[in-house]
Amino acid sequence: MQVSLSPAKTRLMQTAVAQTHKMQQAARVSSPAQAAPTPDFPEPALLSRKPARYNIQLNAQLTAIQQAEDYLQGLEGVLLNYRHTKSQPGSPPRDTAALQQQLAQRLQRSAGTVDRQLNISLTRDSQVHFSLGFPREVFSQPQGETLIFAAGKGCKHLAAVTLPEAASPRQILAQLNASLGKFGIHGEFSPRGECLFTADESRWDTLKGSLRVRGEGVHFPADSFTLLAPVPQNSPVDSLQQLTGQWDKHARREVEQVLHHITHQQTTLRQHKASVTERIREMSPALTTQHVQQTARGVGQQLASSRNHFEQLAQSLAAQANIHQTTVRNLLG
Repeated sequence: MQVSLSPAKTRLMQTAVAQTHKMQQAARVSSPAQAAPTPDFPEPALLSRKPARYNIQLNAQLTAIQQAEDYLQGLEGVLLNYRHTKSQPGSPPRDTAALQQQLAQRLQRSAGTVDRQLNISLTRDSQVHFSLGFPREVFSQPQGETLIFAAGKGCKHLAAVTLPEAASPRQILAQLNASLGKFGIHGEFSPRGECLFTADESRWDTLKGSLRVRGEGVHFPADSFTLLAPVPQNSPVDSLQQLTGQWDKHARREVEQVLHHITHQQTTLRQHKASVTERIREMSPALTTQHVQQTARGVGQQLASSRNHFEQLAQSLAAQANIHQTTVRNLLG
């Protein structure tokens, strides 16, 4: 069945389409396309196969590597200059002062990426290894004593542990770790059977002068806190700080050993840097500029092949938008 529109409705439809066509032409004339250089799309920095937290982690690793590298290079330069000037008669004392300053500011200048042993520490805070001077009987004959540990100014931080009546040394150490862990202290037995503890170097100054313990009169007094005296392991930093300016075989040997150790750590840093750089290189954009352009051309070809249908749809939508709703309803019957 064929439906014909009245002459009035036909003229109204033709007028609406003509008006829409004129408005589209006027819009194109009033806003001519401006020739401007087309930047590459997409920008590589905005696309990545890895999540943002992965990129932040790699950037943090690169920053830590650079901080450790800068400090070790600075210390190496100071040591080389120290060795050279001390080999000459009448060396100025300022060389010793420069070395002591470089060692004293290690934590600040390396941002905690170089520890007391002059080893790099890129993924965690630098550690201090020390002994607490516990009596051997604490591990061999605990006798169920309850120990209360205190640390900080005014002993405001407390932790307690009840030792078992009888247990192996490793079981007793596990009990102590559960208590001392509140202060950031962790203990382990060395291959020689010596109990060594570790703590973040940032806490060391506080712990070494404030860690106390009170017992029940078995291994520690019950009436007052006993100040523990943590003893750190010997380190290259300690050996260099003990140099008083005298240049002898001992001093020369210490400086040579530290220089050799720094060279080894710099080699390790270069390996870390190469690994991180390779991982960043693998994070290439998910879509290259060439691939995006090819996709855009394919979409354009698809639109061009259906040009007539697309123009009719656009004209109908534009006509409907510019004609009153009741008129459109009447035109559509």
